[in-house]
Amino acid sequence: MFGVILKLSLWTLLSCLAYGQTGVRNINIGAVVIDEDKKDMAALEFAVKFSNEDINSSAKEYNIRYELLTETVSAGNRFQATRAVCKLLEYGIVAIIAPDDSIVANAILSVSASVEIPVIHRYIVYRPYNSTDHFDINVAPDYRTMNIAIRDIVNFHHWKKVAILYENNDGLLRVQEVLPLSLKRNVVKLALVQFTVDNVVSRVKRLREMQVNNVILDCSKESLPEVLQKVNDTGLITEYMHYIITSLDALDADIANLVRRDSNFTLLTLHTNNDKVEPISRSYLQYLQTIKPARRYELHLSILLTLDAIEALTRGLITSDAVRDIRASKLSCSTMEPWQDGQTLINYLRLINFNGITGPLGFNEKGHRTNFLINIKKLTLSPQVENGYRQFATWDSRLGLNVSVETQKDDACALLNSNRTLRITTIIQEPYTFEN
Repeated sequence: MFGVILKLSLWTLLSCLAYGQTGVRNINIGAVVIDEDKKDMAALEFAVKFSNEDINSSAKEYNIRYELLTETVSAGNRFQATRAVCKLLEYGIVAIIAPDDSIVANAILSVSASVEIPVIHRYIVYRPYNSTDHFDINVAPDYRTMNIAIRDIVNFHHWKKVAILYENNDGLLRVQEVLPLSLKRNVVKLALVQFTVDNVVSRVKRLREMQVNNVILDCSKESLPEVLQKVNDTGLITEYMHYIITSLDALDADIANLVRRDSNFTLLTLHTNNDKVEPISRSYLQYLQTIKPARRYELHLSILLTLDAIEALTRGLITSDAVRDIRASKLSCSTMEPWQDGQTLINYLRLINFNGITGPLGFNEKGHRTNFLINIKKLTLSPQVENGYRQFATWDSRLGLNVSVETQKDDACALLNSNRTLRITTIIQEPYTFEN
């Protein structure tokens, strides 16, 4: 009898440790953060806090509470990234959130695949489609599907000459497939030009000399304002130059001040559900007031993607729990024994489809987000448009490009009503033209 009571008390103790006294299930999430990236750290901390409040609301009652465990590493340091993952594994985690660093992210993937711990990305990551399967999902849009959207915009404008202006090799790898995709429908002459912030002006001037006026610009949100300012200062932002900016978080950059009546910018932005964003924005401002030292960060896209990442993880855990009881295990890099529930969780994560904060969200069999909606916007000086951004079209990963008739009419009217002097010239040559 005593033995039975002892076993029951031990089981009760372990249950309390795992679920807490109120029956809430405590789950550890690991995250690797780049040194000095305080914005990302704040985004992760807020996302976990907000998610804990949201998933345990009376409307959902998932009875899950996340604990965020973070490790910081230097940018591009594979050794530190590997060591950070090994340390996180010792705590018993169900997933690792990767940073916006391709070298660090790949190092995390190499370890996670061995121990079968899912990795969650929040940024566009290039990976060849014929590469070996990784143990991850990505809530940011799939780069190959994004290229189809760019192709459709190029074909809509009937461009025959296009330049891809890319900042780094990752950018080239992401957008280089625009070429074969475009060639399937139209004969498009394509120029690939790499640039830096220091030489971007000379690169754009060279494109003008080549009579290439249509540019697909791939660069980071951080570089974008300075790049466009330099191009603008040298008179290379005109009605004859058309720029497509591929960075989905370009709206987070301060570029609206560069717009002029004769500028021609097209921006691709990830659709967000405003009814969900508004309460998040209020909660984020309140959160920033509670942390010290006080910080002033805007509610940027990576925060919304982080929230969707945790929502996806929650749905994956709840769904897989219906099949088997998912339990985190403390793992070690010395033994490299895989997590017994890892394969079950990653399988269910890739089956998820839901309407998230960043719109429709679903993955293919490799964990790439192929279900999403893009808003296509133009910068404009129209007084009827707030913040200088006007919706031009939408692109759906299932339905393709949708340009409204009203938008096309508005563009034609704007051209006719613009403050321009139209000069018509001819040569006097009877009987076709003559002086009256």
